Amino acid sequence: MRKFMLSALALALLGCQDKADTQAPAATAPAAQSQVEATPVAQLPRWAEPSHYQLTLWVDPDQPGFKGQGEIALQLTQASDHLWLHAKDMSQLDIKVVTAEGEILDTQVEDKDDTGVIRLALPKTLSPQQLTLKFDYQAPYNQSLEGLYKVSEGGRNYAFTQFESIDARRAFPGFDEPSFKVPFDLTLVVPKAMKAVANTPEVARREEGELAYVQFATTKPLPTYLLAFAVGDLDIVQWQDLPKTAVRERSVPLRGVAVHGKGDKLKFALENTAGIVETLENYFGIPYPYQKLDIIAVPDFAAGAMENPGAITYREQLLLMDDSAPFWQKRSYASVHAHELAHQWFGDLVTMPWWTDIWLNEAFATWAGNKAAAKWGPDWGYDLGIAQGGQRAMGADSLVNMREIRQPILHNADISNAFDGITYQKGGAVLQMFEHFVGPEVFQKGVHQYLTDHAWGNASAEDFVGAIAKAADNDAVNQAFMSFLTQTGVPKVAIERHCQDGKAELKVTQSRYLPLGSKGDANRTWDLPFCFEADGERHCQLLTEKQSTLALNSCPSTLLPNAGGTGYYRFSLDDWQPLFATLPTLGKAEALGVLDSFNAALSDGSLPLDSYLAQVPAIAQLKDRELATAPLGQLGFILAHQAKDKDALRGQFQAWYGPRLAALGLAAKAGESKDDTLLRSTLAAFLADKARTPALRSALSAAAEAHLAGKDAGIAPDLIGLALEVWVQDKGQPAFDSLKARLMASQDAVVRQRALQALASVEAPALAAQARDLALAEGLRVNERFMLMGGQAYGLETMADTYQWFKEHRQGVEAVWPASGRKRIVSGFSGFCSLDKAKDLEAYFGQLAYEGGERNLKAAVESIELCAARAGQ
Repeated sequence: MRKFMLSALALALLGCQDKADTQAPAATAPAAQSQVEATPVAQLPRWAEPSHYQLTLWVDPDQPGFKGQGEIALQLTQASDHLWLHAKDMSQLDIKVVTAEGEILDTQVEDKDDTGVIRLALPKTLSPQQLTLKFDYQAPYNQSLEGLYKVSEGGRNYAFTQFESIDARRAFPGFDEPSFKVPFDLTLVVPKAMKAVANTPEVARREEGELAYVQFATTKPLPTYLLAFAVGDLDIVQWQDLPKTAVRERSVPLRGVAVHGKGDKLKFALENTAGIVETLENYFGIPYPYQKLDIIAVPDFAAGAMENPGAITYREQLLLMDDSAPFWQKRSYASVHAHELAHQWFGDLVTMPWWTDIWLNEAFATWAGNKAAAKWGPDWGYDLGIAQGGQRAMGADSLVNMREIRQPILHNADISNAFDGITYQKGGAVLQMFEHFVGPEVFQKGVHQYLTDHAWGNASAEDFVGAIAKAADNDAVNQAFMSFLTQTGVPKVAIERHCQDGKAELKVTQSRYLPLGSKGDANRTWDLPFCFEADGERHCQLLTEKQSTLALNSCPSTLLPNAGGTGYYRFSLDDWQPLFATLPTLGKAEALGVLDSFNAALSDGSLPLDSYLAQVPAIAQLKDRELATAPLGQLGFILAHQAKDKDALRGQFQAWYGPRLAALGLAAKAGESKDDTLLRSTLAAFLADKARTPALRSALSAAAEAHLAGKDAGIAPDLIGLALEVWVQDKGQPAFDSLKARLMASQDAVVRQRALQALASVEAPALAAQARDLALAEGLRVNERFMLMGGQAYGLETMADTYQWFKEHRQGVEAVWPASGRKRIVSGFSGFCSLDKAKDLEAYFGQLAYEGGERNLKAAVESIELCAARAGQ
């Protein structure tokens, strides 16, 4: 899943398992005594495991709820008078147990935990045998995009699913864990005028009165969180099959799915799918695993996309576009699409056994998806995606209150916390580091073997790391990899040159990087793949001690401490100037690594502010977009919290970056590079927001008015959203009202997104109050409410009022916010920069006690404290 906000997944239905080959008969224990055990609030016990589901769901989106019935074939491996399984928010849930001899037993359903853990009390103790659970129930459509939920669009209702991570239990009772990976047979009973899609192709459809019974082919083994379906008046666009390839000997049906009237905007997404799939197949050496591929545009969706096998779901703006679509939209499509397609192997074909190893899904999809997107669009700006993501993750990973990539998940309530930048971006960066260390071909061999060995099953971190170590014929890779998976933090490397008596060597010292004001312990080490370049000669070595001495052939005059730019670490230097002089000659990833460590030196207090700012003019002139803009984040912080004369600093921003934007112009040039398109957007946003350049803001405002009037805006399409933000900020109430009306009148996801982001950006107190109230008003999709609340919470001028608003409207926010995500609300207020706010946040959210939110609260408080420490340095 590509996480834009939250997570969950899908499921559905049929029913009857042949009992002819069942094993031991049922038996009553001579002394049937109730077994007493703690409620399993994480993994269920393994003495009862499903082997097959048959499910039938009656799904009519025009009704307030749905109903279902089904059977689960089950193997009981120890005598018991009860079973543990999952079900949530169901009424009239009735479950019967059929023994191997055919005896039908009534059960008692006992709710044991708010996360949906139930205890099924049996009337007697059963010996080990095959059982069948038969059940029927009713349930409401979920109101916050979890489980099986309803979406209304253009006067029509639709039903969609999002089951990851533990929301299949809202759609049907079962064993809602990734290790229980079995085939499903699903039938959806829907109004006959509606269509239904699911993971597998439709194999039969019969009509009875006003209903249609839609049966789907038996799935390959799936965990519950990967079952998915959609029902409604859907546009289904049949596209050309994915053709046979050198890896795949069969064609694959490809379709696009959207709500009524939007299918014609799926063309770009469909026509570019085959190339990405083929790229992934060639890398993995394994054919696309499933019978078909549907890509489904969902109007209201908490996540960015979800990797359901054969039925991948996406937010509409990632799939629906016409010829005038801006480049950012197409680029986002390809990035997310490649990520979800990579999941068809990593996560779907091979699934982690428990959420502790969710990084095996998400880090790999991040890494492999970026690799595929970069090959598909080599000039689209993906080449540094993993490196940039890893550097962003280092910011969070510098906190003491941060988690490991592979953090043990001990309670269901903590699962959603694993879907964050540590899993996705740090995980992807660590993969890239080890790929570079062992060599791309060796790494690819290990990946292929891992997928082949565990196809259609489950596999753990040990399985994957072992496959890489075996391919590399280097057992040390095991421990090295695990040192990054099982502990928090960013390594920091200090290097000293020692050249005397004809000997040359480097003394390398490891520690943990800590920002200014941190209370963390810097005394930490990793088994660190350290690659450096001395006088143009590259060396790679695994550093296993706090201090290591590396012998050289001669005393180096030039030294690059992160050769290749793939290391997940930072380095310190006493004098940055010699390395800066070489920046134009370095590879982009290497230069980006230098600039990241330079930025980090400012954040940890080892580099004076004046020394940092003295280098920015030269950095701003570097040719490559990613390098020239590397200081922008730090410059924003300096302006907000450290500048004594903000107007003077804004003038410097304009002097450093204004000429470069002027050379690009606000309008796109014929045949311009994708890099120039991206640079224009970055610089325009920075100068309009931070430098507040009057002429630029005036031009953008005029362009917004032209765009809204249906005229040529005279600016690049990628700047329209920015132009609307500037316009509503500068023009006040009339512009706000106009944009709000545009939002409510449109069903186009991009139009709505632009309007929402602009409305969320307002800073004038009266307008900001209206923007916040709009977040709870009628007529918005659930994910759109997040945009408004998040934009106001992160705004420097609006965060304090938004925090107070949240306190006053907390119950309203909780009513629309997915329950699994409430623990993260506190992170939206981590942008404060005073010790008083840190204490207030700690006290307020501490008493709310959102389950699973303790570390999130500690991290938010720590972030505020660190900001205060740096602002006061």
